[in-house]
Amino acid sequence: MYRAVDTSAPELLQTPRNWLQSMPWFQRLEASPTAETALAEYTPPAPGQFSLVPKGWTELAYEHVRRQVRPEAPSRLGCLFAMVDPLEALSFTEETGNGQAVFEGSVEAGVRWAVVDMAQYANQQPPTWSVDGLKEPWDRACEAAVRYWSAPGALTPEVLVSGAIHLLPQRLLLIPTLRRLGVVE
Repeated sequence: MYRAVDTSAPELLQTPRNWLQSMPWFQRLEASPTAETALAEYTPPAPGQFSLVPKGWTELAYEHVRRQVRPEAPSRLGCLFAMVDPLEALSFTEETGNGQAVFEGSVEAGVRWAVVDMAQYANQQPPTWSVDGLKEPWDRACEAAVRYWSAPGALTPEVLVSGAIHLLPQRLLLIPTLRRLGVVE
């Protein structure tokens, strides 16, 4: 799990936060996923800032493909993101530059989950903020999404979980985890 976890809680339970879907601009874009709506929601960011509209546009492309090629899989828009391999989980926090504690966990019975290829996900930036400029990143995202949702042989397997994950109270530490896995003595 790669997010801040309140370790003072009596039970370490993570549930989907639906962060993107809680934003009014994304709700409008999701209701009308067109280049025109994306343009209407985009405001050029101030220096040193960034716009979330490209992420929303990319996520909608991945959702569009999911519905076609793997409709039984949970949507990225309402899930938790986890890793199968503890070393992948530990290295992911380094990759993002956003160090977070990593915990082992288990998915509740009956909760839908799916393995996808995280290496195939990337936010797509348009070359220009125009209707034509938004077509290219949509098409690139859809092509990558086909590979993302076709997880067998995934370079970087990631688990999408549509419900709660119960976390063990002790976070994973690098050296003890490497010893447990037999990587170092």
